[in-house]
Amino acid sequence: MIRQIVLISTAPEAAGPVAAALRPALAQCPGVQRSHLGADLPGSWGGLGLTWDALVSNDAPPVAVQLHGLDVGSVDAVRFRPLQRAMPEPGIRSGIKRTLLLRVKPDSSSSAVEQFERDLIAMPAHIPAIRNWCLSRVEGGVQASGWTHVWEQEYRTVEGLLNDYQGSPYHWGWVERWFDPEVPGHIVEIRLVHVFKAAEASILAWDGA
Repeated sequence: MIRQIVLISTAPEAAGPVAAALRPALAQCPGVQRSHLGADLPGSWGGLGLTWDALVSNDAPPVAVQLHGLDVGSVDAVRFRPLQRAMPEPGIRSGIKRTLLLRVKPDSSSSAVEQFERDLIAMPAHIPAIRNWCLSRVEGGVQASGWTHVWEQEYRTVEGLLNDYQGSPYHWGWVERWFDPEVPGHIVEIRLVHVFKAAEASILAWDGA
């Protein structure tokens, strides 16, 4: 199975009704095994208003084909298989699902990229509010995309993300150096997508692996 995340354009004031109207159709798209569409919560940035997570079969058609005939406006899509993940709390309920889409600069060395990935993977050890997490490399072969990595987490509450994660000394004192253009050796391009939404149950535990 392959995971996909699709950002769907909608005005903030219309996000709720649009999501409700689209959910049944998205769940029936070709190749979709599991589906969750939610409105980006206040504090998100870089997204398009709605975030659609889906678990799809290996032979699922491209996202453009899946969405053909649906009134979704502009979209931004990635498909990927997890590079590394952990599910300490697969049964989490009424939590928060956060997605960070980023692009590593093309001239970055493989050693720098691998160290950056290790630093992200180490974050949950320093931030207990991260209950489940997944780091993935975007697979251009299954869906063309300008993004190179997807960094996802699940939290019990929004405060776990906005306070514990974003305020963590490990985040600002160590991981941020990869993102800050004023720091020599940074490798992440400035444009990012940081979106989070309410989720009734774990999305990262969908395939049970």
